[in-house]
Amino acid sequence: MAELYEGIMNLEKCLSFISSVYGSDCISDNDVLLISGTQETSSFSDNDFSGIYIHEENFLSLDKGDVNIKNLHNVIIKSNLSYKAILLYKYISVFKTEYLVRSFLGAIVGRKGSPCIIIEDSRNVSFINRFRRLCRVLDLESICIPVERDNISMYVVNARRKNIGFGAVINETRDDILKNSCGVTNTKLYSPNDFMELLSTQVHCENPFSFIRFNHCEPRISGFPYLFSIEDAIETTELQWGQKDVSIHDIAKISSQLLNCVRNADMMGIPDIQHNAGDKLSILSNSCYVLFRDFRLFSESTKITNVNIHIKLGMMADFYELLKVPKKLVLVSGRDVSRKLQDKLNRSNIKQITIPQEFRHRETENTIPHFPHLFRHISEEIRKKAGKGTMFLVGAGILGKIYCDIARNNGSIALDIGSLFDAWDGKATRGRGFPDGISLK
Repeated sequence: MAELYEGIMNLEKCLSFISSVYGSDCISDNDVLLISGTQETSSFSDNDFSGIYIHEENFLSLDKGDVNIKNLHNVIIKSNLSYKAILLYKYISVFKTEYLVRSFLGAIVGRKGSPCIIIEDSRNVSFINRFRRLCRVLDLESICIPVERDNISMYVVNARRKNIGFGAVINETRDDILKNSCGVTNTKLYSPNDFMELLSTQVHCENPFSFIRFNHCEPRISGFPYLFSIEDAIETTELQWGQKDVSIHDIAKISSQLLNCVRNADMMGIPDIQHNAGDKLSILSNSCYVLFRDFRLFSESTKITNVNIHIKLGMMADFYELLKVPKKLVLVSGRDVSRKLQDKLNRSNIKQITIPQEFRHRETENTIPHFPHLFRHISEEIRKKAGKGTMFLVGAGILGKIYCDIARNNGSIALDIGSLFDAWDGKATRGRGFPDGISLK
């Protein structure tokens, strides 16, 4: 109980700090929404607090566990609660999964734009590590406020960063982040026609070239452990390969390879920035930019396009005409559409390297997991088939980025076209499906 009093006694100083640093309107104690993760605050009345006024409808207290966080999330986001700052008292530490805390903090700090004051037990080392990672993945500024008690940690968290030299992803435009934080000289977003013009030059000149796409699954692996936990990484391996037992060593190895693939890529497909980042996919999209910036993955000459351009390419006649040009065309996918594509292109020399289908959309049981055993075998097959004048079309999830990099390093052109293989095969594996007319007959 004394810990709570200690935090409340420092609240006035904390609110003054928020106003001065972030240029906020003056915040008084009755502008604060208190959310508690412990029942020790439930017996307090308004008069018990020397620095905060708690409106009855603004007081929420939960038992330990993850069950009620979605309800709380909805209450805060959809309600008309009037507050300018939020005080989380021993709240973050009660939840078992980082995913839920990410969504909650992303919503209240990102979407609502409210500064957040966090009071936790400084002896809780696991919380401190989790909290630092949460701030990194959400790209939030975290400032520690000194308090007199040794066992109390007090932080102010905000997306309105003033003292770091660049803005938080959620508040920036794509061009500003790429130019000012990632060092990309030409921030032009290549349209499908621009992409085709560039690709045509590479194909006719037989230049090594790699196009890869980075979106929701990639950061959970490449961002381990900087942005995401091992549980997040395993969620991706389970979705893609059906495996929960991938070792930390293997995750770290794939992470390193993925980061190098981005550095080597000639063209990157990236997601749009989400300015209302309170849901899972929006947070994952924005985390890509944190990785691009913090790991210096782009160079001055990196070329950028939209992550979903592969579907647009599948609708373009010029794309199919260009696929007729390479001396060899190799497909790397769990969907064997080689015959259909041969008929479409009227060419016979199309080779297929068949991989296990993505686990969540599989139609047959994968007797041998994609990783690690088949991964090594497929990588070697690509090296054998690669060379000047060969093009690889790759749809292999996160490992597909590595396959593209291997092909490029061995003189080939490689395009990460992902779910276009599903569309060609008439399988509606994404969202509401694919555009009419894209499947190969």
